This record gives sequence, C-alpha cells and structure tokens, in this order.
Amino acid sequence: MNEILKELKNILIENNIDKNEAAAEVDFILKYLLNIKYEDIILQKKINNKIFDKAYKIVKKRAFTKKPLMQILGFTIFMNNKFKVSKDTLIPRVETELLIRTCENLISQNSKVLEIGCGSGIISIMLNKIKNCKVDSCDISIEALKIAKLNSKNLQTNVNFFYSDLFKNVNSKYDLIVSNPPYIPLTLKNYLQEEVKNFEPHIALFTNDNLGVEYYQKIIKNAFNYLLPGGFVAFELGINQAELVKKIFIKNNYKNIQTFNDLNNIARVIIAQI
Repeated sequence: MNEILKELKNILIENNIDKNEAAAEVDFILKYLLNIKYEDIILQKKINNKIFDKAYKIVKKRAFTKKPLMQILGFTIFMNNKFKVSKDTLIPRVETELLIRTCENLISQNSKVLEIGCGSGIISIMLNKIKNCKVDSCDISIEALKIAKLNSKNLQTNVNFFYSDLFKNVNSKYDLIVSNPPYIPLTLKNYLQEEVKNFEPHIALFTNDNLGVEYYQKIIKNAFNYLLPGGFVAFELGINQAELVKKIFIKNNYKNIQTFNDLNNIARVIIAQI
C-alpha cells in the first residue's frame, strides 16, 4: 500500500508539483473519487488493480497537463459539501470560508443578501444553507451560473441566481452585499502558477488596473444604492490589499470598517457599513 501511494505521489513530485500538495491530492483522489475512507488509507487496506489504474490515469493527467485536480475530477469538497466545478468557475479556496463565516455573523434568517460574481456559488449557497436567509446571486458568466444553479439544486438550497454585470440587473436592496471579485492585476499573470493562469477563468481573476482594486472601487461606489439602512459590504481580499480597499471605503463615507486575518495572519476579509 505504501509503495502504491509513494508511486502516485512521485509522479506528481517529479513533474514539479510540491510534495505536500502531491500528498494531499493523492489522498483526495483515493478518498473521494474512489470512495475509499481515510481510515482505509491509514490502515493500509488493499487497493486492487482496477482502483489503482483509475488513480494512476488521473495522476498522470494532473502531472503532465498541470490541469487542476478539481477540474479533472469535476468537483471539490468545500466546508464538507461537494461542489461541482468547471473551467468556467474558480476552484474554491480555503480563504473563502473566512469570508463566509464573517458574513454569517452579520446576518439573520430575515436578512436579504446579494452576492456579486458568484462563480460556482459557494458563498451564496453556504450562506443560504447556514442561515436560511434570502440570497440573490449574480455573475457575468452564463456558464458559471449553470454550475452555480446545479450546485444549489444538489445541495437543496434556495438561491436566486441571475445574470448581471455588477449591479446592472439588480433591482432590490439588501442587508449585505458580498463579493470575492477579481483582484489580480493582469500585469502579474505570468507570475502565477500554471494551474491558475492556464486553466482558471481569467474573467474571475484579473483586473485592468495596476493595483487590483478595479472591482472593489466599482462595487463600493455603487453599493449605497442597493443597501438597506445599516447594511454591510463584505469582500475577500488579495494579499496586501487591505489598506487600499479600506481607503476606498473611507473615501466613499462608509463606517465601521473591519478586517479579518486568515490562519497565516494575512488580512483576507474586509467589511464596512453604510
């Protein structure tokens, strides 16, 4: 068993995938795709040739194409829920859970929430699932909306997904507007991992300005028109963007601005109130 795991991991490591990432990805393949429990791996229960062959093909494709594992599998596990993903959606990152948990503390069952740029729908779906509140959720990508709607159906949530370029098709007011917008300047594209720059949707990643704050500015400037009294705006942040976004909030007369750090002590979430 150990030799099988070692062989699969080495294929990834030999193709310039970090050893810790390689170990985690092989475990993910065996646990979720092949329905093998974690205990089965730890106890070194026998993996038959059929299962090994399936895992081997997935690992080889991951190693030689650099395509993200979650796109190869077609799903990921986020906050203990299974979400479908595709080339049209960002792969959920663990940092986004901090945004969801922060928003959870800002709303109640009676709240109205709007998400701008929903992607696979993880933020809207989890807020609806956790708080059972009304959630509207939009995106500029029709294909991403299809994935989000399917995820909502599979997880038995009740989110209203619709097409909109930012606020263009928004016709209501909300207690909370939340977004994980594009925040990587296009000029930094070549510094990203192959998995990100070659396979994830550029429309969800990149901005046209040099600081990565283009969409924060647009949302902050217009959110006043779509917030109920005392309403909040909440964002996920890129690295080193907290002070930049805070200044935009201040310039637009928001109050009660707070940032929240992730496990690496990086400011990853910012909220503000009108």
